[in-house]
Amino acid sequence: MAPERIMGQPYSVSCDVWSLGVTLMEVAQGRFPFHAQNSNPLGPIELLSLILECEPKLEDNPEESIYWSDSFRNFLGYCLKKAPEDRPGPQQILKHPWCVGQSRFTVNMEKFVRKVWGIKS
Repeated sequence: MAPERIMGQPYSVSCDVWSLGVTLMEVAQGRFPFHAQNSNPLGPIELLSLILECEPKLEDNPEESIYWSDSFRNFLGYCLKKAPEDRPGPQQILKHPWCVGQSRFTVNMEKFVRKVWGIKS
């Protein structure tokens, strides 16, 4: 949930931009970006407070040779600005260098899914 919705402000497309940033970060790290420092699950109020107060951080994972590009980090920071008026709109997102760079790649989804799930051809 975007910070402005937690604060009772109305929905706008900037809420979806926030959600895009959170979703990309969750997929990249394999966990929700707002989490407790220990293994205890967060209660709803604690989670909402974290969203309002904390800046999620995309961390490299050197043990698995995972290093995130500056462009990707910048894109996430762009989407996860706390103030909705500071977040980009859809047209601005599509012009961000990270998004533009992604359009150059061709992905074979069947091959990707097989690799992720360990399914042999």
